Amino acid sequence: MSFDPFDGAARRQLNRLEATVSDLGLKFQELPECPLGLGFGVAWSATAFTVVSVNFEESVSLANVVAGVLKSVPQDRLAILNTCNLVTKDHPLFATYLHDASAGWDVLVGQRLPVDLLESQSGFFGQLLEYDPIRAESAVEKFAAAGIASARHTWDADDLQHLLIRGLA
Repeated sequence: MSFDPFDGAARRQLNRLEATVSDLGLKFQELPECPLGLGFGVAWSATAFTVVSVNFEESVSLANVVAGVLKSVPQDRLAILNTCNLVTKDHPLFATYLHDASAGWDVLVGQRLPVDLLESQSGFFGQLLEYDPIRAESAVEKFAAAGIASARHTWDADDLQHLLIRGLA
């Protein structure tokens, strides 16, 4: 049973993105549907991967492209936000941000862009898929230099679903 209240609109959007990724010669892994939306992951290594998702509740077709920097970070908002700003300042297309939730705080790198743009500019989409994890790795180093360390996201079912939900929320 699907959670999609819009008669499969999210599925159609995700199918378009998956076709674009396939046309780029990349392999992806579709993720289990969650109450917020649908997504898939593209892996470069065990810690370098990107999750692409589409929300069920969007009236405009937007895709979330997200890579994990750190998960379950210590809850020091000022230090984390200052470091996020430092990292984002040098690469604003690759926004580094705090996702704070009652279930824990994560630092992510990502974009939210129209599906039409990602589909029509497939080379750009491919670069995002590749460079989000590179920017995430660079951010890990900056967070470590700021004294903020935590676990990395890894290419496993739990972390993929975790990033899917974080990217959608």
